[in-house]
Amino acid sequence: MDDLHEPHPHSLARRHRGWKRSHGKVRYRQRRTSRLLRLRVDLQPCKFTRQSGFGRLQLSRLVWISQLLWRIVVRDQHLQIIEALGVAKEFDASAEAERRTAFLADYMQASSCGALVLGISGGVDSLTAGLLAQTAVNRLRGRGHKAEFIAVRLPYGTQADEADAQRGLASIGPDRVVTIDIKPAADAMMAEVCGDAGDLFETVRLDFHLGNIKARQRMIAQYALAGAVRGLVIGTDHAAEALMGFFTKFGDGAADVLPLSGLTKRRVRALAEYLGAPRDLVFKVPTADLESDAPLRPDEDVYGVTYDDIDDFLEGKPIGEPAFQRILATHVATAHKRALPLSPQ
Repeated sequence: MDDLHEPHPHSLARRHRGWKRSHGKVRYRQRRTSRLLRLRVDLQPCKFTRQSGFGRLQLSRLVWISQLLWRIVVRDQHLQIIEALGVAKEFDASAEAERRTAFLADYMQASSCGALVLGISGGVDSLTAGLLAQTAVNRLRGRGHKAEFIAVRLPYGTQADEADAQRGLASIGPDRVVTIDIKPAADAMMAEVCGDAGDLFETVRLDFHLGNIKARQRMIAQYALAGAVRGLVIGTDHAAEALMGFFTKFGDGAADVLPLSGLTKRRVRALAEYLGAPRDLVFKVPTADLESDAPLRPDEDVYGVTYDDIDDFLEGKPIGEPAFQRILATHVATAHKRALPLSPQ
């Protein structure tokens, strides 16, 4: 992380390259920056005189300048995040269903792949992606191409919401369903790691790390299946999860195609409804369900903000200041998840 730069308030107001005096007023020339949370303006008591046609105004501080600067920088960063995550201003479920189905079908055909592989969890994200995948495969077969959709159940032992997962599968109607219990492999890996390096885990939550192993084990299984049939692995990442970094590195964050990319959570739900998903599954409380000690823990408990707050942020709508700051802080803290591995320049 870069060091904080703390210019003297006089130099900030009068000599900073982003400021200039004109006809007795202070104007700010916007400068694009991505160092939102690394910027701090430490204003000490001082006096600044502004001349205007209405007289001479004595200010004891430059608070109003710092507030203006902060708002401009925050707005600039906010817009950059929305643009980077590909969130559109407008949304039409019918048009998006067609565009994303066509994307999957066309990419399958162009890459000469014969299958799509997707883990079905019981939540709305995998349900929506599965409906798009099966529709795309059906379209390809209609063009005379060989294609299939393989839906994969990947429970860790007995899943608490297994009934929801089965109803999701029934709604999708996949060409093939494969079930792989990841518990033996995940537990064996955890035991091996702790067996030879147990001292490294004495001060950490083992259940948290086991959760990440579960996510990565699921991706290992999906890629094994995809490799056997020359298939593509579908990821369920969307803009709301990407914003908050709510995925496991090289686990559910690994995939070949992301048909839900750029969608807020409410738009994923709208798309699912348009595609005919059961309404109770569409509005089911979202959960990653990775922690054995807290099964079905809601995503929003982890975030500390609601999906409505996250979606409003991504759609450029006003939200409360505490939620806004929480989202920005989480986005910065999880930047490494959205970046490619670093290499020497």
